[in-house]
Amino acid sequence: MEHDFTAYDPKVFTEGIRLALYLFLRETPKIKTTNYLIPVLLAKSLKEQGAMEVLYFYKNKISECSRSNFFIVKNNTIFTPKKKVLKGITRKNIFKIAKNN
Repeated sequence: MEHDFTAYDPKVFTEGIRLALYLFLRETPKIKTTNYLIPVLLAKSLKEQGAMEVLYFYKNKISECSRSNFFIVKNNTIFTPKKKVLKGITRKNIFKIAKNN
């Protein structure tokens, strides 16, 4: 499938984005393609909330976003969920870069 590339407003990188919270636990974290229905169904709600992305949580713990992993950097330490998240290439590369720096 081919899509046009849409550049983000530079403010996204300096000010961040609004996230919409959604109660969800990825049952099959090793399979990426099974969880695309939720963001499609939530598209209208995201627009109404002025949010760009969904942030999943379960039992008061953040897990991941619908299209990306979630990281917090505090005091030169990276925090990210360990379980029930898609452990993809970008996540792997972030850890690799962090380890080498």
